[in-house]
Amino acid sequence: MNYREGSPLNPMNVDECMPMYNDYQYALDIEKPYYSPYYEEIMRDTVWHRVLLKRKEPISRKILICQTDKRLLKTSDEFTNLLDIKDSALSELKKGSLNPLETEIELKFEKVPKPFNAFLVLSINDGNANQYDYRRIPLNWLGANLNKKTLHLKLTSCTLPSKLSSLVIYIWNIEKQPYKIHCNQLKICQLNGKGINFRVPETFYPLMGKTNGIIQL
Repeated sequence: MNYREGSPLNPMNVDECMPMYNDYQYALDIEKPYYSPYYEEIMRDTVWHRVLLKRKEPISRKILICQTDKRLLKTSDEFTNLLDIKDSALSELKKGSLNPLETEIELKFEKVPKPFNAFLVLSINDGNANQYDYRRIPLNWLGANLNKKTLHLKLTSCTLPSKLSSLVIYIWNIEKQPYKIHCNQLKICQLNGKGINFRVPETFYPLMGKTNGIIQL
């Protein structure tokens, strides 16, 4: 993933325990007893004992938020929010469902450092304001020079807690360098599908280092 210029794939997300909320997954073949009800194998690596999986039944997406008004981000601030939802508004948004949320964001990089040492972050806090889920995409991994490029990026949460206090999507500009970016679109969907909230039990991994890569498409 070092400067994968022009890759059509979203960056890989790594979970400690294999979840079932992705369209495609790159998993360990010994996890088959858990993934076989939900995924079919489309490719196998017999050397490293890995499998590429595709959902047997496609995941459906219910749109909760869709912002299509272009927003200009022109700043050198370390943190810039693209979306910040709090308390009751968040509870009303998910309407009691604990299913994972998928965020889709389209960014046009007008003028950024080369490389742009920054992250696109999704952060979710539980009802006690403790960090519950934290996902990020390192933007400098997407290319040595992002200027004039438009990228469509996804961040997917885990299963939600019963109570939420905040959901924030933001750019973390680590070196506080000036940049100019257009946020062309931001969408949040709730995922639905068979076994969507199931994951391989943590006790399955004690001797394996809990490593498996999850490709989100």
